[in-house]
Amino acid sequence: MDRGRPAAPGADVRARRPWVGTIGSRAVAQAGPQAPFFCLSPGRSGSTTLARVLSQSPDCDCRHEPHPQLIAEATEWRYRGARGEEIVAALRRSRRPSRGTVYGETSHKMALIVPLIRRAFAGARFVWVTRDGREFARSAFRLGWHADGPPESEWAAWRPRGDLAGEVSPGEWAAMDRFERVCWHWSYVNRVVEADLARSPAAGIRVRLEELEGELPRICEHVGVAPVAFEVGRENERWPAYSAGRPLAEMPPWPHWDRGLRSAFERRCGELMDRLYPGWRRAQGAAA
Repeated sequence: MDRGRPAAPGADVRARRPWVGTIGSRAVAQAGPQAPFFCLSPGRSGSTTLARVLSQSPDCDCRHEPHPQLIAEATEWRYRGARGEEIVAALRRSRRPSRGTVYGETSHKMALIVPLIRRAFAGARFVWVTRDGREFARSAFRLGWHADGPPESEWAAWRPRGDLAGEVSPGEWAAMDRFERVCWHWSYVNRVVEADLARSPAAGIRVRLEELEGELPRICEHVGVAPVAFEVGRENERWPAYSAGRPLAEMPPWPHWDRGLRSAFERRCGELMDRLYPGWRRAQGAAA
């Protein structure tokens, strides 16, 4: 398999399996406007689904990647602390809930600016959504993340880079193949979130994407919205051969990775996987 071959941008084809579970009917008491909440991840971690599901609660207004999306600004701030006050002001202007609801947001750009979110909103709460790094790597690699050559979108142009983040030298970043860059991305963003949330542990909780349905009651309690009989469309990725008429990169499941793939993943993600998914090396599938 050519691990450095660029893949065309595109969206995975998804299939939904309807599921309805009665989470409960306890009303959440609200005395005045509640602080907003933000769901954090490196991307490719169910953020669209989570926004849709939580918005089923009558007192929750959860949005996916609202404008301004802060695509460049969030990454620039993470690199060198640039434009912080501008970002804080933009958040205060734009992140407002509908009347009588709690505002929530799912966007992987927010994972880079937790300290600024805290500055903008006293009492902001966070849900850190983790996905098994092997499944993230498959998904992001297949969709062309961190490809060589000119970026195909603003999102691609402003994905974090290891050399600009100061974690590796420019030469080391250039020498990495695309798969290893994707692995680095998963590790970097999750480590950033882990460190930022550690400064105020009570403000954040961590949930695994693989356990999202069962975690909904805890999420609702943490962010302060009333649980309902959520209808969760479980979105399972299929693996189309083409997107926008162009072939996507091949990426086999974990049990079929060759030595090079496993070595790159271990090098960039192994230590963090040990903390987030203990026993992952013994698992035959993706989720330990």
